[in-house]
This record gives sequence, C-alpha cells and structure tokens, in this order.
Amino acid sequence: MRTKTGPNGSAERHVKEIKRCSISNKGEIKMPTATDFLNAFRHGFREKDASQLDALTTDDFVFTSISSGTHRSKTEALEWLVSGDCLSIDDYVIIQDTDDCIAGTHSGSGKDWTVNAFFFAKKVNGKASEWYVTGVSV
Repeated sequence: MRTKTGPNGSAERHVKEIKRCSISNKGEIKMPTATDFLNAFRHGFREKDASQLDALTTDDFVFTSISSGTHRSKTEALEWLVSGDCLSIDDYVIIQDTDDCIAGTHSGSGKDWTVNAFFFAKKVNGKASEWYVTGVSV
C-alpha cells in the first residue's frame, strides 16, 4: 500500500500532527485545550505517568514556579510530575485558551500542603513551550 502525502510535507509529519491532536466525533481535528493540558498534569500526578504531558510539550519546554523561583527543563518537569511532591490539581477555571497561550487557576495539593494557583502557558504548534505557575497556600 502506498501512502499519499499532502502538499506541505511528508505522511510521517501528518501522522505526528494527528497523534498530538484529538479527533472530534464529527471527524474534525482539534488542537489540545487548556483542560487537556491540565488533565495531563493531573494524570501525571495521580497515576505517576508522564506520557500525556510529554506528548503535549515541546522538546525545549520549561516549567517555572514563580512562587518558589524554580525553573525545570522538560526532563526535570516530567521527573517532578511523577515524584509524588504534588498529588493532584483540581478546580480548573480557564481564563484564556487560544492557539498561542492558555491561562487560568486551579487548586493543587501535596501530602502536607494545599494551594490556589494561577497558571499561564505559551503554546507553539499546539504544544506547551513554557509553563508558569504561582500559588498561595490555603
């Protein structure tokens, strides 16, 4: 069987695009939403599985905690995701969700802490390239 390619590139590239997007029940390809990104974080924290967030972030992804002054590379962020430091994020409120950025609030909890957080992320081609979060203990 022969694979046809589109006018803008190889079949392999198109397959990668489809894998990182979701397909609606109408067959339309949709870019990941802010909720998709937050659910990937939640899944990682709860299930100790970084694969979903890995798929939704660029190779040069940087995670910054403004409140702690911590900057993590993609590898460091994925390791932290499954470390058990944070147990879950919940109570999402999406303020902005566009092709190039997302922003909102969520709660977060660990073994001995709870925060209300604000997040902002830059997106490139549907993937998060930078993620900023700051939180206030509650």
